[in-house]
Amino acid sequence: MDESCRIWLEEEATYRTTGAQPQWLQSPLRTIVIYITPLAIATIMTYNIVEMRKFYALANECHWNHLVYIIGVLLGDGSIYKSHHRCIHWKTGLPSPTYTIELRVADVSFASEFAQRLTMTLHRPDHRRWKVSPIKGSPGKWRVIVRNKSFGEWWKSLSKDDITNWALRFPRDFLRGVYDSEGNLVVSPEGWPTVRIFNSEKWILEILCLALNALGLRARPKMFRKRGSPVKILGAQSISGKDLWFIAPRPARRFIELVGSSIPRKMLNS
Repeated sequence: MDESCRIWLEEEATYRTTGAQPQWLQSPLRTIVIYITPLAIATIMTYNIVEMRKFYALANECHWNHLVYIIGVLLGDGSIYKSHHRCIHWKTGLPSPTYTIELRVADVSFASEFAQRLTMTLHRPDHRRWKVSPIKGSPGKWRVIVRNKSFGEWWKSLSKDDITNWALRFPRDFLRGVYDSEGNLVVSPEGWPTVRIFNSEKWILEILCLALNALGLRARPKMFRKRGSPVKILGAQSISGKDLWFIAPRPARRFIELVGSSIPRKMLNS
């Protein structure tokens, strides 16, 4: 474990036992006064730092494993982007951009779990739980859509090392999030299961391999399809725009027992 992660964990432990915030949140940066720029810009910058502090406080109060599951989903089927939707800031009266967290899937059980974990992570009261809604014009498709600037700013600040540290702290939840998004299960006529997880980014699969090793499982990234290969998308012939990689966790049965899935078809029948 690197030094920055060790210090971060110590700060978290201190917060949980004493309620004390980390040093960087107690610094004078909580109030910014800029003399060479207009007051409106100074106010907006101050608001952004307050938003980051707000999300850090919420994250400390949440169940960390739910946050790691969300990270796994966002590396797969989920998406997060700066929204065209702008809220009017209550203090400045100026438009304030926000971030949209979105998941569109065919399995309502997957969408429900994602919505529930988002609710718990962002510490929303019962009457403000995010709900799963059908997608108009797409029968059998479901979506969860949430706008949250604090989470978006935090997500944007994550590095690959940060994601690796989170994955190794809660490997089961991280793997479950990615498996729900990008995995499939095939069972042979003899009853032997095979699990495969796909992604166009090899570095994501390398992090998955580290998380698998932490659980005593093994896998290594392999090329499934090269960029430029012919591929069918919704029945239409097309050309692959990216390389596609996959891993096959072994033993597959043990993987399913340890990690599980919110999607029934990705689980073994008992």
